[in-house]
Amino acid sequence: MDSQTLRESVTGAIRYWEPRRLLYNAVLAAIVLIFFGIYYPTSKSFLSVDSVLGLFLLVVFGKRRVLRSISGGHLCLCVQLS
Repeated sequence: MDSQTLRESVTGAIRYWEPRRLLYNAVLAAIVLIFFGIYYPTSKSFLSVDSVLGLFLLVVFGKRRVLRSISGGHLCLCVQLS
């Protein structure tokens, strides 16, 4: 039995997950939109420019933190793997 390297395992996992990620994100977005529509009068009161900008900042900092943890503290994963 062939033993795979870490890089081959990660590449295989990414190849498996990437096509399914779009479907997963679409299902999550549909769930959010359904609940937003069901509770529209209440949910509309929470929707403002400040809340959208705050959510955007959380997403940006969350992505940065994930990338930083994956890359071992480096800002660019490709630099470490090269």
